Amino acid sequence: MTPHSVVVPSSAGATVQPLPGLTLEQYALAKQLSVPRLRSWGLSDTTIYHRPALAIPYRGVDGRDGPVRLRHAIDKGPQGDERFTWRKGSTPCLYGLDRLADARATHTVVLCEGESDCHTLWHHDVPALGLP
Repeated sequence: MTPHSVVVPSSAGATVQPLPGLTLEQYALAKQLSVPRLRSWGLSDTTIYHRPALAIPYRGVDGRDGPVRLRHAIDKGPQGDERFTWRKGSTPCLYGLDRLADARATHTVVLCEGESDCHTLWHHDVPALGLP
């Protein structure tokens, strides 16, 4: 390219790639956890952009639902990490704040990465908080 060359951007716009899709049953199977237990922690199936997604509510210390993280896939995709989005208006915070009483009762808490690590620890009755 010479100093006087003109670069013309492509007229083709970027295309939005569909999110992979994930159901509660698929997540339970991949993580070797029971669907009823996951439901008891508030997880549920939802749909976004006509694809299944897993809704993971972040509850406050008072047990009320707050931000909701949506999981679209188990594994990272070819374009990078496309597994998660946040429901519009959600502000990330620690996951599992509604379970702080368990941590206080045992004087123990594990700080881990993400919701699925919390689910595994909770399954084994280990108090945990997750960093999204």
